[in-house]
Amino acid sequence: MPLSTFILLFLFFLSQIHSNNSDEAWNDPLLESLTTTTYRISSLLRKPNRTVVKEWESLKRTVHPFKSKDEEIVDERPYPADYLQNQDVSVCHQNTYLVLLYPSRVLDASIRNLIRRNVPQGIVISGKKVNRVFVVAVRYSDKRNMLFIQKEKEKYGDILISPHEDSKSRIAKSVWDGFLWVRHHCKHAVFAAKADPDEVIFLGNLINYLGRVPTTRFYGGNYREFVMKARKKGDRFRYFPMDYPYVTWVSYVSGALIILSLDVIDHLIVGAQYEPFFGSWTDDFMVGAVLNRVRIYPHRNYLLNCTLLQLNTEQTLSYSDFKRVSNQVVVYHGMKKASQLAAALRAFGNRMFVATGCWFVCYSQ
Repeated sequence: MPLSTFILLFLFFLSQIHSNNSDEAWNDPLLESLTTTTYRISSLLRKPNRTVVKEWESLKRTVHPFKSKDEEIVDERPYPADYLQNQDVSVCHQNTYLVLLYPSRVLDASIRNLIRRNVPQGIVISGKKVNRVFVVAVRYSDKRNMLFIQKEKEKYGDILISPHEDSKSRIAKSVWDGFLWVRHHCKHAVFAAKADPDEVIFLGNLINYLGRVPTTRFYGGNYREFVMKARKKGDRFRYFPMDYPYVTWVSYVSGALIILSLDVIDHLIVGAQYEPFFGSWTDDFMVGAVLNRVRIYPHRNYLLNCTLLQLNTEQTLSYSDFKRVSNQVVVYHGMKKASQLAAALRAFGNRMFVATGCWFVCYSQ
């Protein structure tokens, strides 16, 4: 029996166990581990992009596996898979132009409802269709939260489940699972973008911006730089272990909005297995770290009337404060509370869907 056939049969067997005896079966950590591993293997059996694989294979001499002895830092490497429970999610169409991917905490239903107002499913801006999907981390064995998120998923049809602990330290696992799903189920889209849930996106300006950048091998957003290196005792941010052997300069874009042309997702998915170590609590500079290795760098944009990111630095803002946000902004980021995000959406209104900036964008890599 071919391996692919065996795995499909095994997946069917697991789904039957789940449906017939869900209260008991999914309390078994071994079964949970087996099904998660099996879905990952089934994803790997999909025909890979051989050009991308060859590009990564050529780097084997310069990128070496690394196993740390630092017990305080965990390698949060993603093993992306197109899981069975996400096969019924269908938000994209043949004319989808942009897919927005929102990692979301399992209990943040109120924020997800606000985002549904900011990015209505299938909205058309300047002739370009925009679709949206959330990716939520929840373990199979977490019956209470799984039931909670499944009900919302059935109601809206826009939630992907990434089967791991709902923790910010594992954000990369959710992001990679989400991008893999987009690659498989939104094949006709031109761009995909990971967005943070604590922001307002001015879709009119974003579509204007995307209309002036390349549609292949594109990696864009608010440009930043970071040095990946071993941590020291007393460091405030501890991304990498004390015995991390490399010092790597990374060009990346802020996690508020990571924009990729669809072809770049292939490099991101394949490249995850080659990166020596995945820092926890981060997805943005790890995206850059992986893509930089195959010479995909953020496009440096000269924006005459386009501000990709504006940060909210105030804990409380009034209606008049929101009105002072520049018409040239693409993303207004940093509203941690649902009440603040709701106030911003009321203040901005239809302005979110009309192009008021980003008319002239020049870029260089």
